[in-house]
Amino acid sequence: MRMVEEPSKGWQVQGFDQKTKIEAIERKKEGWIRAEVPGVVHLDLLREEKLLDPFYALQEKNASWVEEKEWWYKNEFGFPEFESQGKGRKKIELIFEGLDTFATIYLNGEKIGEADNMFIPWRFEVTGRIREKNVLLVKFSSSISVLKEIQAKERSLLTTSDDLDDSIRLYGRKAQCAFGWDWGPRLPGVGIWRRAYVCSYDEMYLDWVGVKSKLFEEKAEVKIDLEISSAVGERQVGKVLIYLDQRRVKEESITVKPRCSKHILNLEIEKPI
Repeated sequence: MRMVEEPSKGWQVQGFDQKTKIEAIERKKEGWIRAEVPGVVHLDLLREEKLLDPFYALQEKNASWVEEKEWWYKNEFGFPEFESQGKGRKKIELIFEGLDTFATIYLNGEKIGEADNMFIPWRFEVTGRIREKNVLLVKFSSSISVLKEIQAKERSLLTTSDDLDDSIRLYGRKAQCAFGWDWGPRLPGVGIWRRAYVCSYDEMYLDWVGVKSKLFEEKAEVKIDLEISSAVGERQVGKVLIYLDQRRVKEESITVKPRCSKHILNLEIEKPI
């Protein structure tokens, strides 16, 4: 059985000088503004009228200070029912489907992980760390500062630009257009740009499904890729059921490895059209 709780409300955000200690963040009570998750800092600042519209005239230059700051998201959330039902779960994870970009995550004052790629989901195990009342902090380091540090350590990459500040974009897994283009302003995004939630489960659950199909005159061949996550440290036998138009068309037993297991199932559908 899988259980999901999403702290979608109560998010706040605030900008700080770079390298601010977490102890100072935890003590800070004033200055926070409401944040929308999923979202980005620029939209939160616009909503609170702390930023001029960067799409008007040349006002994007007035937004450059945003990329120089360190941004902290905060959410104080309680899960009374989750606490009572989740204690017996074998595994609990905090999942971010998208973090833009260089993030450090703290739960109840404890660092639980880091992220450095805005294009992939991030999963952090928090088994035994979730409480009835929780404080979640997500620090986003200045992407410009981090990319410059990476550039200084790595070999030079070829670029069409002679501007060193422009070429640093190549060193991170971050949307390139956010650094400015001929059709858009320079607004390097920062924030929790996709869903964030807590997930717990007992044994295993279906984590990802991919489908490829080939259509012929009388039939269709379907290849189904599965990724199944396991909460136990040993192999388990599971059963996959596939339904088409509310009718079971395939049943197959599989052996699931610890943590994550990949499987391929093949299905043939007669007269699909």
